[in-house]
Amino acid sequence: MKGSRLSKTERFSASCRFLSVRGVAPALALVAVLAFTGACSLSAGNQDSRDHDLIGAEELEATRATNLYELIERERPRWLIPRGTRSINLPTEIVVALNGRYYGGVESLRWFTPEGIRTISYVDGSLAGVQVSGVGSRHVEAAILVEMRRR
Repeated sequence: MKGSRLSKTERFSASCRFLSVRGVAPALALVAVLAFTGACSLSAGNQDSRDHDLIGAEELEATRATNLYELIERERPRWLIPRGTRSINLPTEIVVALNGRYYGGVESLRWFTPEGIRTISYVDGSLAGVQVSGVGSRHVEAAILVEMRRR
């Protein structure tokens, strides 16, 4: 059976032929697809470069909104929309925190004007439980964190 064994050179040559037909062409096609989709996502990202979970000083200064609810409703409307029910017994809510302390529900944003605000950010429920004190037993879906400017 020695005649049926391939030499190292013959095995190497056979594996190169196998890779060129079955491995390289699909791999190149995959690389091309990934490069194309990556380029598309980069170009789409350039259209809207703002952070979707933060409203900074620049946006606050440029706004014509009379209160924070109106500002968020215009610029980040998804912050105000509950995603769904997480509990049968407790309503889920989006809470507002002022400088890290629970302040109220989203309607309380109507009491604040953009002047004097440093940043407004949005965090999901898991981070809200850590970053907002005074939430108590509320079933928090998300939090809108309002940070005032220091005087």
